[in-house]
Amino acid sequence: MGKPVEIVKVMGKYIEVMEEVYYHGRTGGYHRNATVIVQILDKNNREVSTLWEKGWRQIAPGIETREWHECTAFEIGSRRQETHYTKRVRIHRKACPVRIRFLSTDDYNDYDDSEYSSSHSRVYCVQYEV
Repeated sequence: MGKPVEIVKVMGKYIEVMEEVYYHGRTGGYHRNATVIVQILDKNNREVSTLWEKGWRQIAPGIETREWHECTAFEIGSRRQETHYTKRVRIHRKACPVRIRFLSTDDYNDYDDSEYSSSHSRVYCVQYEV
């Protein structure tokens, strides 16, 4: 998976990690940033199969997943902003260290001038430890 780019300390009993999609639109275009979970590795560096259901499900000792749909949105004139949360991972201290690989994509689309439109993506790893 590679070296983690960030190390996060689990300070309480557990930490929750979320997928997130951010959208900001206007009449002339939009900006969309999404961070999705690609892979989860347990403390033995083994890939854990994910299970996305409505309730919390244990996928490995101390690691739980769930499907979660939450959206906050508002409009001001011709502008609209939304943040969506779709999946969550709960990592308990006893499971650490756990590594999660994310895919982050950033898209900008200008309806008036496509020269200014762009799209970028990157894969990065975060390690959760005590």
